[in-house]
This record gives sequence, structure tokens and C-alpha cells, in this order.
Amino acid sequence: MNTSIIARQALLTLVLWGSIYSLSIAQIQPLPNPAATNSFTPKLHLSPKGKVYLSWQTKNVNQKHSLWVSSLKGEKWTAPRQAATETQQWFVNWADFPAVTTFGKRSLAVNYLQKSASSTYAYDVMLRISHNKGKTWQKPFVAHQDGTHTEHGFVSLAPAPNGRFLAVWLDGRETAKRAGESHGHSQGHGASKKAMTLRAAFFDGKGNKQAPTLLNDWVCDCCQTSVAPTKQGYVVVYRGRSKGEVRDIACQTYKNGRWTSPYIIHSDGWVISGCPVNGPSVSANGNQVTVAWYTKANKKAKVQVAFSDNGGESFSLPTQVNEGSTVGRVACAALPNGDALVVWLETNETKTFIKLRRVSTQGKAGKVYIVSQTSSARSSGFPQIIVQGKRAILAWTLANKKSKVLKTATYAF
Repeated sequence: MNTSIIARQALLTLVLWGSIYSLSIAQIQPLPNPAATNSFTPKLHLSPKGKVYLSWQTKNVNQKHSLWVSSLKGEKWTAPRQAATETQQWFVNWADFPAVTTFGKRSLAVNYLQKSASSTYAYDVMLRISHNKGKTWQKPFVAHQDGTHTEHGFVSLAPAPNGRFLAVWLDGRETAKRAGESHGHSQGHGASKKAMTLRAAFFDGKGNKQAPTLLNDWVCDCCQTSVAPTKQGYVVVYRGRSKGEVRDIACQTYKNGRWTSPYIIHSDGWVISGCPVNGPSVSANGNQVTVAWYTKANKKAKVQVAFSDNGGESFSLPTQVNEGSTVGRVACAALPNGDALVVWLETNETKTFIKLRRVSTQGKAGKVYIVSQTSSARSSGFPQIIVQGKRAILAWTLANKKSKVLKTATYAF
């Protein structure tokens, strides 16, 4: 079908939803999508120069997967470039998906997940680099050299100075040292007493690893990580884990060449024996930092957002974003004045929606917008958002029983 027809149909659908639910959506406009059917797991990146990149995966008729990258030029995505294709078996998961980052002058880096052994959660973080904006790619390499057939994933990427990029990931190498315990995966991943760790490293343009660091030796098994560059360095957020199974959101910063110790952004007190597969999102503008996350402490589901004006060294008390029932799956984007846009999934008795809301640094929450109707099924994945100038770019997976297709839109604020 012609992309202009698809765009008109998507806009008409959005208008109908807006009239039904009395929520203004005039500021949300669909973009022609760069991908066809069987496209999913989008991830957005804003380069230091203000250019927007999008990565996603596809599956062909032979059940083989590929990773693609495109950039936004005006109101259109450039022709997709294939960053990697499945030659050895990949680990493809609704919640643990690839990312893209720029670095240096013309370079890109992507990650994907590749099986390392036959057990379900034995897979490695693969990295691949291009020095000509994705036209050609170097040979892929493993981000870690522990050699264990354990879980490695939930990767976040960011540009770094001196022609490098930063990678942060969950690393299960320590779980191999506790034989005899099963890595239960209720709710996707689960109630393991093994030590999932959080690790980080910088990589140069040849793939050489620099300053590998163990950030935290006891974290939630399978919630997404998130990283954002700040004026001082970086801020990383993830779901922590205490010995008492409190799984609140933790933060660490990087400045002056060193990582700080972890601390909990806000003590929600969510005690849960299995991983909720529902990680936080961080975005920064200079030293103005926004973090959004999902919690179900005291059996009350919330999407919350908190702000920092000191590069992530401390945060304000959180503001609740959702109005109705929520399943989380959050993403946030910092605005130039320090405010934030937050997207999340919210449900009523029969439907699930991706919703968007602006929140001020003073905790004032604005109007709620419907971005799209979606599904609470895993196949719908996690919505994405970034801010470019005076607009936000959104991406999500529209899934049904027969197919999955990538969708993108803009929001003028």
C-alpha cells in the first residue's frame, strides 16, 4: 500500500480515537514508515548534532532476522540500511532489543543479541561499527570476554569523546558460578538468587575495549537499562535489587573519568520475587535530567517521573503520570527548559493505548494525549520517544495476531 495512504489512514484513526475519548491529538502527526510488515523493536537515538536515527528488526519468510538503521530527514526516513543479518542464531526478544548510537564524525554502532549455547538464556551482546553512516559495516564482535554461556543483554549505547562510544549492559557471568540453581523466568525472567550484574565499557572505532567497569554486582535480572549523556559525563538508570527483593530504580553517574556508587532514586519499596521486565528511561539536556519508571509498590501500578538539575546526583520527589490503569513500558524525553515528555501504556476495560504527557520540573502534569491504540501483549513492545528541536519523534510496534509493523510519528509541543 502507498505510504501516503497509510499515513492518511493512520491520521484518520487517530482523529477518531481523539473524538471518542475527548483527548486532543492534533499535535501528533504520523510519519511515513521506513519499514514494511514484520518490523518491530524500534529504538531511537538523537546524535550530538541533532540528527535522529532509528533502528529496528525484521523477520523474513525464512524466519531469519535482520537489523536496520535509518535517519530522519525533514519529514521522511532515509532508505533503510542493513546493519546486520542473522547468520548464527540470534536471541530475539520483545523486551531485550538492539540499539543504535552515533560516535566520532561519521560513525555508527549497533548491538544485537546472538546465542552462545543451546540453553534459552545463553546469549552474547554483539557490537558492530560503521564509519560511513551505515553504508558498510565492520565484522561484529562480542562486547564481553567472560566466555560464559549466560545471559548478556538489555544494552544501552551512547556517544563518547575521542571517537568512542559507551555500552552498558546486564551481564550474567556470575550466575554461572552458582551451579545447581535454576534461573527461573516467571514473567519473562524471574526469581533467581543468582547475581545478575551491571557492566559498562567504552569502545573505540576499531572495537577496542576501554575502562571496563563492574557498576553493580546485584541488579534486577531483565529490566531495560538506560543511559544519557550529561554536561558532566553520563547518567545510567536501571532496576536495582536488594537482598530483600526490593526492586526500585537505581542510578549511577560518570564524571571526571569515574563511576559513582549506585543509589536509589526514590524508595518506592516494590518487593517482587520475579523481574517485572519493565525498566526505566532516562533523558538529559545538559545537567537537567529526567527519569521515568514503572512501579507496583503496595499493589498500586504507577508511572512516575523525577527530575535532577545536577546531572543525576540527586532527584526530586516523583510525580505520578498515569491517570488510569497502567502496565508501564515507559520512555521519556527531556525538553530544553527542563520539563519532560513521558509515554507509557495505559489500559481500560477493553483497550490499551500509548499515552503521552508533559510534566514540568515543578511536578505539574499537563494534558494526556493518545498516541495510538495498541495491545498489552508482549509483541507490542516498548514505545520510544526523543526530542529534536521543537518536536518529539515517537516510534512503536503495532502488533496483532498476524503481523507486527513499525510505526512512527511526530509531536509538536
